Amino acid sequence: MLADPPAASQDPSASPDLLTHNLKDWSRLGDGPTPWRLTADLTLVCAAATDAYAPDREFGDGTLRFEYRFIPTDGKAPYKASVSVRRRLEGTGCRVALGEGCGTVTGSAQGASDRPLEAESRPAVELAREPGQWNLAKVQLKGRSVRVYINGRPGGSFDRCDTTGGLIVFESAGSAVEFRQITWRAER
Repeated sequence: MLADPPAASQDPSASPDLLTHNLKDWSRLGDGPTPWRLTADLTLVCAAATDAYAPDREFGDGTLRFEYRFIPTDGKAPYKASVSVRRRLEGTGCRVALGEGCGTVTGSAQGASDRPLEAESRPAVELAREPGQWNLAKVQLKGRSVRVYINGRPGGSFDRCDTTGGLIVFESAGSAVEFRQITWRAER
């Protein structure tokens, strides 16, 4: 007799959704009334605002996967949002563009002087789907390296990040954006 396969929750390699605790383990980084809300189907929605939200834990080597989409507007303004990995809230690190310049990685590294150096790695082609359509993002962190994939295609990469871990911050830069199925799988 064959046993039933283990349930997903029993699979030790499963990547848990970081939104399952109703944002009790997340912190907002902005001021004033919050533009963020969590829907019943665990979609994190940010109204058109410049604001940020982050899980209250640090991340090291591993893979962050999530889906996102911009809420279409009638205006001609560019769609802007990003995900950052940084050592401290006010610090530098690596930022992945999700709207305009989708898949571009901007990273900072400590140069010979006390001033951090900033570099940018852009994908050769546009990776994002039209506003209103879901995109799948995968961000791999290993040591000081960041590799990005959008909708299964390679985006930018950076190998000299000034941090080997830290906070993961979801940011909106004036656009209404939704995030869902935010999962993390640590490297072992």
